[in-house]
Amino acid sequence: MRNGEFSVTYIKNNGFLLLAYKMVIFFHELTGMDEQIQREILNYIEHDNFIEALEKVSKYISSQKNDADAIALKAMILLEMDQPEEALKEANKAIKLNNFHFYNFLAGSALLELGLIDDAIRLLKKSSDESDDDPGYLMKLASAFEMNGDIQSALKAIIRAIKSDPDNAELVIIKASLLNALHREREAILELNKIRENEELKAEVYFVESESQMNLKHIPAAEKSILKALELTKDSPDERYLERASEIETILNKPDEALKFIDEAISINNSNERYKLIKGSLLLDFKMHDEAKTFGFEQYKDNKNNPLLTFMFIDILSITQDLTLFTTFLNEAGFPESLNALIKTYYGLDDQEDESNIENSLSNLSTDVKGNQFQEDLSVILYNNLFEDDEEDIDDE
Repeated sequence: MRNGEFSVTYIKNNGFLLLAYKMVIFFHELTGMDEQIQREILNYIEHDNFIEALEKVSKYISSQKNDADAIALKAMILLEMDQPEEALKEANKAIKLNNFHFYNFLAGSALLELGLIDDAIRLLKKSSDESDDDPGYLMKLASAFEMNGDIQSALKAIIRAIKSDPDNAELVIIKASLLNALHREREAILELNKIRENEELKAEVYFVESESQMNLKHIPAAEKSILKALELTKDSPDERYLERASEIETILNKPDEALKFIDEAISINNSNERYKLIKGSLLLDFKMHDEAKTFGFEQYKDNKNNPLLTFMFIDILSITQDLTLFTTFLNEAGFPESLNALIKTYYGLDDQEDESNIENSLSNLSTDVKGNQFQEDLSVILYNNLFEDDEEDIDDE
């Protein structure tokens, strides 16, 4: 599990903010807003009509400027619309009117989206403590700790949430995933066994279990688990499952299966560059050099302003040492000479050219690429990988 990825994705995809809001209403802690208008706005949100919801609540606030509940609802809508900066402003307005735990929770959620994790944790802790361990708040707090790399604290938050809501199987899923991250895989499997018969979450159970088995080096068992997860979701494939399946089949040295699964992940989410980088790496690992060059060239042509995918193509060319294709690439790319010199150095042509010429070209690099974000980013990636390779060479010695 990558730090922060599981909990954040899992929570966001389950209408988390709306659920938290409804729970506050259920306990009669939001009382200021007109109920009819509130129901209309919530109906918009439930059907993902966020623009209509925002217009409705904004109109209401224009005549009820001190209604903290309505302002908080606006903050929630803005969060759902991926506008955390604006959401934070509204949440802070609500807090000034009434320092209520739900408003602090919204502000903490916005701060988390903005990457201000320490501030987010402070407010999410406050809201969790003041709400008597609301499970929803604690889930968000756990995801904040997880994003901050503090897996132990994330686990403690989830354990608190489970104590408040012991029948919540989703919390058990998150707990098991965190246990995996702490290398407590056998405990994770025991947790998963508690909810294995939950039909709604069965695929997710197998997915998390596949990670447990991978970490334990039980690769055939991991394959069995992930294939079960894929079978259960065959009508609506989950790209995370496909990526995991590709990883497991790679370990088992099954190139056809590994490539098939990562291709399926790409087809589901073509904008995810990580899947494309994985495929490029797999083709090289499996010594499928012609296929790697074809794939790398296609990705470069289709994504000419993507520095990572351009670097992938350069990396493929450097490994396969296809000088003809490499020369064609440089001629067509139209990079400044200084960037060409850096690319040639990465490729390995620096030994064949005058060292002083290369040094002179590289000295102009920062000036030549300044203002061109793509070229700046590509230069940084190339430099970082050059130094990484140099460090590996030193270690080998």
